[in-house]
Order: sequence, then C-alpha cells, then structure tokens
Amino acid sequence: DELAIAVGRIPGVKLAARSGSYRYRGMRDLDVRDVAKTLNVSYVVQGTVRHTGDQLRISAQLTDANTGVELWSQSYDRTTKDIFRTQDEVATGISGALNARIANSTPSGAAATATVATRTGTADAEAYDLYMRAEFALRQRQVGAAAEMFQQAIARDAKFARAHAGLAQTLALDPV
Repeated sequence: DELAIAVGRIPGVKLAARSGSYRYRGMRDLDVRDVAKTLNVSYVVQGTVRHTGDQLRISAQLTDANTGVELWSQSYDRTTKDIFRTQDEVATGISGALNARIANSTPSGAAATATVATRTGTADAEAYDLYMRAEFALRQRQVGAAAEMFQQAIARDAKFARAHAGLAQTLALDPV
C-alpha cells in the first residue's frame, strides 16, 4: 500500500485499483502480460518479502507489460528495523524507472523528469540505481565495489552530485 501511494504521486502515472491487484497476492509464475491485460495497465510491479527472525530479503521488479522487458529490479537484505527506509528505496527506484519512461514517451515528460531529478539528484534511473547499490556496498564495508559503482553512476550522469559525494566519502575510507 505504501509503495502504491509513493508511485501514485508520480505525475502522469495512474494506478490500477488495489482490489484488482490483490487477487494476485502470493501467486507465482504469473504472465505479466496477462496480468497487465486484466488490470488494463502498462507496467507491473512484482515483489517478494522473505524473512527469518529479524532479517528480511525484499525483491522488487518493474516490468513493461507490452514488451515483457524488466525495466528495473533490486534486492535488499535488511533487518526489520530498516523496513521503512527499504520501502522508500524501492519506491524511489521504481519511481525513477517510471519517470525515465514517461520522460521519453510523453510531452509532459520533462516535468516528470525534473520532479525525480529534484528528489533523487538525477533523472537517470540507472545512475540512481548504481548510486543506491554503491551506498549499500559502502554500508557493508565493500569499499572497492562501492567506489566502482559510484564511478559508474557518475559516468552515466556527470552532474549527479550525490554520486560524487559518495565517491569522495568512499575514497576517504580506502587505505590505499
């Protein structure tokens, strides 16, 4: 529900009624195109939450229902204390991917791109995804992997200040 609220705030995005999508809860091996046709939507978000004790593994995917191509996906290993932050990260990733699609396909796309760029620091969904992965790697003390992903994010969007700041922070931790 929280994810639907966040995605529903994106200009140009209309959500299918939640009651229609609830019938698919817990179902596996769904054909995204069939789901999209039934719900009359262009994109489908799928995900899973697995937990043991206070550990969570959350996976989410955004798929273009017309082509069946996965536009964005991410897995998060967190504790139950991090659930709200993770929920925000999932919503931001999906929002970024959707905003990029809207920006490329509608006349009002520039406004949508400006909205996501203001919120995330970049309009490039892949750059933001790399940034988020780098932040996670840095929290796991994987300094080399974090530096590489920050550099990839910067390569995609040289004006992405948060990626530059993350790279600087990471390099300050690198003993070499």
